[in-house]
Formats: sequence, structure tokens, C-alpha cells
Amino acid sequence: EQQWQQQLAVAQHWQQSPELVHIVQRELASELAGIRLKTGGLWQPLAGWLDPRRVCQLLLDQPNIRVITQRPVSELQYEGGQWRLLDAKQNLIYQAPAVVIACAESTQQFEQCSLLPIKAIRGQVSLVGSTPVSANLRTVLCGRGYIAPTQAQQHCIGASYNLSLQTQELRAEEHQVNLDNIQHMAVDFEALVNKPPADGRVSFRCTTPDYLPIVGPVAQQNIMIERFAKYRQNFKAAIDAPGEYWPGLFINIGHGSKGLTYAPLCAELLASMISVQALPMSRQLTLSVHSARFLMRDLARRRL
Repeated sequence: EQQWQQQLAVAQHWQQSPELVHIVQRELASELAGIRLKTGGLWQPLAGWLDPRRVCQLLLDQPNIRVITQRPVSELQYEGGQWRLLDAKQNLIYQAPAVVIACAESTQQFEQCSLLPIKAIRGQVSLVGSTPVSANLRTVLCGRGYIAPTQAQQHCIGASYNLSLQTQELRAEEHQVNLDNIQHMAVDFEALVNKPPADGRVSFRCTTPDYLPIVGPVAQQNIMIERFAKYRQNFKAAIDAPGEYWPGLFINIGHGSKGLTYAPLCAELLASMISVQALPMSRQLTLSVHSARFLMRDLARRRL
């Protein structure tokens, strides 16, 4: 009942734009989905679903991108207007005037980002062979969990949310959680949820305290703490000084479960910053994802 009220509120907010989202009852929802659903819900006519690996391959397939793999970066050094990317033995991997850190929770290994309040949350998806009935599914369904239409005779079902485990091993218990979650969605999933998953994948969501990504220039932490020390006494204090940031060093992390949704816009934001062009989002939204926001909050709460 609570979720239904939330859905009604969303539909009411967007009532002038039904092409984006609107409420559908069970009969129409079942017709749109191609299978018999147990409830209605929010329908997003323009939404779609993507194969993440294929999307990334297509984005990388252009001559201005060089991909270097199997070379873990252990340290970032700024020298002579260039960022030097070094491995564990201090060997130079690459150097460039601008660098974007986009390695999720591993970001904290770099000294420049050591104070960022990020954490990794384990998630497991399950790959289950489709049945003749479930193969009729035409759209992604989201509820307690989610299920995507069949691809290569398999459904991708997910995703578990485990705060305590850091293992990368597939767990039967989490497969069962994924299957139980989709069982509540459709009458036609009865045969599907009784099939053992063929495979799965474990990954770790990089999350932030306010569930918004961290995007923008990387602050010089020690200088910022000293410059804005007055915030410890009064967060509304007027400080006539700009922030201090590493030249040419940027960050794009903390997307949680919404990487393919947030990443394109955040990447465009960074491209605009690096090339000094007009930003693609409002000032308020840009500040909402700014990399220094937690530094300022921790000063105000006297954690620094």
C-alpha cells in the first residue's frame, strides 16, 4: 500500500508528461509486459534496457580512445603540469594533463581522495534460463527485484543487497532471494522461479551517504580543511576564499545501482568542466554532486 501511494504521487507529479510515466492497471500492464502480472504499476513508455558490456564496448570503439588493461594504477603524482600514473613498483603507466578517477570504491587508495566517505555494497545477479512463457516478456519489470527480457535464452534477475559480505563468490542464498523477489510480480513466473540459476555475477556498488554520485574536480583536502576551518564553529560563516582543487584531476564515482543511468550525464558534466564549456545541468544540481560537499559537511559536524 505504501509503495502504491508513492507510485500515485509520482504519476501525479508527471501528469502533464504521460509519455515519461503514468499509472497502468493490471490488465493493461500485463498486455504491455507480454505476461500475466499480479499488479499494475508505473509504466515508462520511453524507457529501455541495455547490455552493459556491449554498451561499453561500443563507446570505446573509436580512434581517440586507447584502452590499457591489466596495469593497476597505485599512485597519482602531479609533476610539470602532467599527472603521472604509477604502478606498485613506481613504473610509469601513462601521463596526461587531465585525469578522471572512475574506479568506484578503489578511489580511496589514492592519497588525493582518502577522505571521501564511500563504501562498497555487494550485489549478486542471477542468470536463469527462460521458459516458453517467460520468453514472452517484452519489458523490464522492477519491484522488490528486477527481471530483464530474455537474451540468449536467459533472463538477468537481480539484485541482492548485502552490506556485510565482501566475498566475490556466488551464493545460493542470494540466488534464492532474487528468485523470491520476482515471484511476487507475475503469475507466469511460477515455472521460472523453480529453475536453478545457470550462472550469475557478483559486483560491488560504490555508494555515498546521500546516495548521489561524486562528480567534479578533486579538492586539495588539507588546504580546504585549513581554509574553511571556521565552519567548525559556524557553518554559515562568510569565508571570502575560493575552494582549492588539484589542477586537471577529476572524479566520477558513487553511482550505486544507477551507473548506466547517471554516468552519461555526469560524463558530459566533466567533459564540459575540462573543456571549459557551459555546464549541462543547473548550478544547484552541480553542487549536489560536487566532490567537496562531504568535506564541508564534516567540517560543520566537527569530524575534521
